[in-house]
Amino acid sequence: MKLKLGATFAGLVFAAALAQASPAYNDPSGAAAFNFGGNVGLDFTVGGQGILITQMGVYNALGDSVIAGTINVAIFDTSTDLAVAGTQVTFHTGYTQCAGDAGFDVCQAINQVYLAPGNYEVVAIGFTNGHDPLGDFQSTGLGPALNGAGLLTFTGASYDYNPTLDGPLTCVGCAAAPSPQNMNWDAGTFEFTAAAVPEPGTIALMGLGLAALAAGKRLRKGR
Repeated sequence: MKLKLGATFAGLVFAAALAQASPAYNDPSGAAAFNFGGNVGLDFTVGGQGILITQMGVYNALGDSVIAGTINVAIFDTSTDLAVAGTQVTFHTGYTQCAGDAGFDVCQAINQVYLAPGNYEVVAIGFTNGHDPLGDFQSTGLGPALNGAGLLTFTGASYDYNPTLDGPLTCVGCAAAPSPQNMNWDAGTFEFTAAAVPEPGTIALMGLGLAALAAGKRLRKGR
């Protein structure tokens, strides 16, 4: 009974409020691409009650759902400059096209990760050696359409030349916040849903249930 109630409570707290996961952005077409050996990041702020990350993704220049090289992606908490546990993924094979995408981003499912309201950056590295170049929209002006679904605000972009995946505090080249319609490049991405919090009445009932369990445990110990 204890495990069942605990699992139910966790399910209520982290249940998805949206019926379908939403992509962080949609790439409507391929872009001018180039090799880049450092980190490329997109900054964003999570609002509301937080979000659940359901998939991580990266740019797929050829639109063939295959990553020939090795691309690493993760979400970093900008307050700590540390990767959020469970969001770091290595891409190096065939993958599924991200939801709502025209074929230029591929995604991999992860165990759901909760992001509390706060500031973050999705960072990707590995667009080198002729494999899977980075999507560069500075020359074409056809950047991906940002999609916060009312839960995310995109606040800027950054890059550095470090050869390993790192966070935004080491940025050597930072850009201003992207326009509401597009961004300068396509590198790392993710899919997400809203994180729902139980109604006050539900929380109270669960609290009573947990209190009853604790009382029963004390009674058994006293026998």
